[in-house]
Amino acid sequence: MLKAEVSEIESDLVKVTNSEVGLRGIKVFKNLDEAAAQLRQEIASVQEWMSQQFAIRSSQFAIK
Repeated sequence: MLKAEVSEIESDLVKVTNSEVGLRGIKVFKNLDEAAAQLRQEIASVQEWMSQQFAIRSSQFAIK
């Protein structure tokens, strides 16, 4: 093989590798974003539950 052919093949390999890494990176960030959204939903659910518990306890003390 000529030096130019080797260089061209290596260049194509780098392009493919970079695009695969980029695609994996997008997939990872998408998964992280989905996990973060799920965590935000869980936190909101816990906050709502805590508010309800506080309201119940406050009303119990107000009655006595």
